[in-house]
Amino acid sequence: MESVGSIIMYCVIVAAIIVFSILTVTTRRILRAATYLLFVLFATAGIYFKLDYEFLGAVQIAVYAGGIVVLFVFSILLTTNPGDSSARLASKRRVMGIIAALFAFVVMGFALCRHEFWTALSRPFTTDLTMQEIGQVLLGTEKWQYLLPFEAVSVLLLACIIGGVVVARKRKSLVQIMDNLSMMMYIIPSMIMFCCGVYGFITRKNMIAILISLELMLNSVDINFVVFNRFLFPGQLEGMMFTLFAIAIAAAETALAIAIIVNIFRVARNIDIRDLTKMKF
Repeated sequence: MESVGSIIMYCVIVAAIIVFSILTVTTRRILRAATYLLFVLFATAGIYFKLDYEFLGAVQIAVYAGGIVVLFVFSILLTTNPGDSSARLASKRRVMGIIAALFAFVVMGFALCRHEFWTALSRPFTTDLTMQEIGQVLLGTEKWQYLLPFEAVSVLLLACIIGGVVVARKRKSLVQIMDNLSMMMYIIPSMIMFCCGVYGFITRKNMIAILISLELMLNSVDINFVVFNRFLFPGQLEGMMFTLFAIAIAAAETALAIAIIVNIFRVARNIDIRDLTKMKF
């Protein structure tokens, strides 16, 4: 039976994901949005640890919480004043965001109800993953191994680092439920996180705030990869590897996107999407 401490920890993690996801897309201060995003990323890492994917949780903390949020804070301090607040949302935009978020939630809920995942759960994962197993899957060349994607992501990261530097420097152009917790208890918080990202993407006007909303959506997808892997295919690592590559690719696109935003700010002195009507500066 699940221990009381484990249940309390699960409730704390889920509450943090839901509360800070909502705060991330509703606060008017962009620096606070980045701080709330940091808490969401830590809570996401807690989900990975709870599902016994310690390596993935460590990558989440090191790459996202330790790296990506630093880039967000750097770009925010470079493009805005720390005390600035965004304009109040118009009622029409807020309603559109709520409708889009509810529509996304209904679509995801319909997909989950139509496919009875909880009746097709595999046997529990009883063995601990070792670094040797992860290394063999990540760097192997056999079927269901990922050396080629690993090298492709490495090249992508290198290209994004170089591209980010170049763009930012420009001046002229721009069965048994595991742990006695249902799979749905992990998926529903990720759905709420995704819907918060949709709401923020539609309602926010600051380009960095929009990018933060996209990060919420990407992290919700990463959670689903891990949860489905853990509950439906416990003897395999495909979901974990997809999440690992998604984190790496998201880090690359975030770094490049922030470089583009910084370059736009240097030229236009503004990163409000309502005031940016040209594709080239």
